[in-house]
Amino acid sequence: EGAFTGDLAVDGDLNTRWGSAFNEPEYIQVDLGDVYALDDLTLYWEGAYAVRYTVEVSENGANYVTVDDIVNGNGGTDVISLTGNNGRYVRIICTERVVIGGAQYGFSLYEMEVTGSASPSSALLQDITVDGVSLPTFSGTTFYYVQDLWDSLPVIPVVDAVPANPAATYTVTDATS
Repeated sequence: EGAFTGDLAVDGDLNTRWGSAFNEPEYIQVDLGDVYALDDLTLYWEGAYAVRYTVEVSENGANYVTVDDIVNGNGGTDVISLTGNNGRYVRIICTERVVIGGAQYGFSLYEMEVTGSASPSSALLQDITVDGVSLPTFSGTTFYYVQDLWDSLPVIPVVDAVPANPAATYTVTDATS
C-alpha cells in the first residue's frame, strides 16, 4: 500500500518492494503483455512473507488456473514451477501472514520474476528494420508506424520485422515510398 506499489515488485531491483494492506487476503498480479509458455515463477520475499498463498495463471485475465497452493511458506526465495501452463497474467493470492514479534504486517515482495518463452501465436516483435537499420521508435507492442525517410532514396526501402518467437509468422503491409 502507499509507497510500496505493485510495480516495485517487477522493477528488477531487490532494494524496492511491494507491500500490501495489513489484512487477508491480498494479491499481486503481473501482466506479461502477451501469452507465453511459462517456465518458473521466482518470489523474493521480504520479512513480511506469506505463510499460505496460491499461484494462478490466466491467458485472458478472467479465467484463472491454480498452479500451486503453498501451505507452509517460510519466506526467503521461492521458485514455483509453471511448466505446462500458458499465460499472460500471473497472480499470487496471499491468504495467511507470518507473525513477526507478535504482530502481523502486510504481505511484502521484493521481486517476482516469471520466465518462459513466446507462444507460437505471439504477435510480439523483437525488431523492425528499414534497409537493415533498426527503427529508432521501435516498441515490441506497437504494430503501426509512420516513419519518414529521406526523399533521395532511388528505390522503395526494404522493411522487415523480426518476431520475438522464431516460430511465429508476420506480414508487413503498406510499406510504401
